Parts: sequence; structure tokens; C-alpha cells
Amino acid sequence: VGASGVAFGPHLHFEVRVGDAHDYRSTRNPDLWIYPFQTFGTIAGRVTDANGALLYDVTLQVKSTDISRYTFSYADNTVNPDPVFGENFVLGDLPANYCTVSVSDN
Repeated sequence: VGASGVAFGPHLHFEVRVGDAHDYRSTRNPDLWIYPFQTFGTIAGRVTDANGALLYDVTLQVKSTDISRYTFSYADNTVNPDPVFGENFVLGDLPANYCTVSVSDN
């Protein structure tokens, strides 16, 4: 717990590292590692342009009959995707259901 870096007050920083605990390239999005409650889940994906290039810091809306939530794709290429998923966005704590994911680049 601390208030260092770009912070407006004390906060907890939760980080997952796979492999070398001292290597920043080993970090992963913690939402991929948190086991969801029963009947809930996590969605992870890639937002790209028509040529397949990753799009950074775009707004995503995840909508179903139960919820409407917003998230953002990763801000830049300094956030390490999981090597299996290759994601650039993750949203956890979603009730199990079919969802529509919409993207807005402002």
C-alpha cells in the first residue's frame, strides 16, 4: 500500500508475474488470474484495426441482457499480454451470458 507514482492517495497495487519475479516482462493482467464467482466469468480479447494492428486506449462496451459495462484496451505496448491469449483488454466479474462487445475510438 502506498501513494507513490501517479496517485491521488494511498492505494494497493496488485501484480502477477509469471516466471522471473524480478522481470517486468513477466507481468500479466491480474484479471486473468482471479477465479470468478460461480456463474461469473472474465472476457479477454484483442482490438485491432483492419490490418490487424493492435489499437490502444480505445473504449469498449460489453453489453448483455444483464449488464452494460465499459473498459479500455491497454494504453500502450508496455502492458504485457498473456502469451496464450495475446489480449489487449480484459474485463472480469461478468455474469455468465452472451455478450456484445462494441468498440469506440472516440
